[in-house]
Amino acid sequence: MATEPIQIGDLVEILPSERPLGQPAPPRRYGRVLAVEAETDRATVQTEQRRYPLHYLLRQLRRLEY
Repeated sequence: MATEPIQIGDLVEILPSERPLGQPAPPRRYGRVLAVEAETDRATVQTEQRRYPLHYLLRQLRRLEY
């Protein structure tokens, strides 16, 4: 089943980058997509923990199902 591409307004989980073996998993982070840049495969995401939005690669984001 193909999933729809991430769109503005989607609630997403920010997937952790690779970590060294033996390290505990970081806490899960969530945010809302403010903008999607298809040319660069990036999205601007606002999280609760930050004052300013951050840019992530689309492959680092997973849409949450409501």
